[in-house]
Amino acid sequence: MVAIHEMGHALTWHRAGFQIKTIRVRGRGNGTTGYVDLDNQPNRTPEEARDYLIGLLAGREAEHEWCRITGQSSDTYGSSADLAIYRRYRKYDWANERSVAHLSDGELQAAARKVINARWSQIVHLANQLAQHGRIRL
Repeated sequence: MVAIHEMGHALTWHRAGFQIKTIRVRGRGNGTTGYVDLDNQPNRTPEEARDYLIGLLAGREAEHEWCRITGQSSDTYGSSADLAIYRRYRKYDWANERSVAHLSDGELQAAARKVINARWSQIVHLANQLAQHGRIRL
């Protein structure tokens, strides 16, 4: 499930044009961790800020889709770190009056879900490779 989660982030950010250094998962079972290493954290334009936020939510959306399909229960621990970053970024964004402040959390979540649904087969395919090798590049 961690590989699915990380591929949700990665493919969403990749689709938005962000440069991704690497995608990794480490460990097995309940101790598995993962991350997507962006070359830089894009936030220069309102579009980049919006797409970054959508990407943060996309990992959780991919995880929810995986659980829906497989009947597994969702472990939200991994998503909690993403949501903390999301909330900090939203607060920072609002304080600096960027033009994404008008977008609701629900709108951003719906956009993440739309990307996940559109790229689901690719997410599953690449997540299998990520789980097998522990690291991939896009």
